[in-house]
Amino acid sequence: MLAPIRVAEVKASIGDIYKIWVKNKDGSNMAKMEMKQWFGTLSLNIAAKPLVGKRYSDTERQGDRFPETMRKSIELLASVVVFDSVPFLRWLDLGR
Repeated sequence: MLAPIRVAEVKASIGDIYKIWVKNKDGSNMAKMEMKQWFGTLSLNIAAKPLVGKRYSDTERQGDRFPETMRKSIELLASVVVFDSVPFLRWLDLGR
């Protein structure tokens, strides 16, 4: 169901790479870019679009706390221990 959102976000993120390339290219038609930040923003957009209906852009929202808040929320959700939520599964002892 969310495949169109993922496809749209990847296309938009590739467009962002193109804009950075046009802005920063040198005589060899190359530009350096921090891909870790690009992948982080792409992941953030894929997670945030279904939740808030908007896309985060590094260039549009300098100093905004939204990306950090979203990243911390995802980390907290990922750290939930199933056995704390569903105690009767504790006997399985999976990954504890």
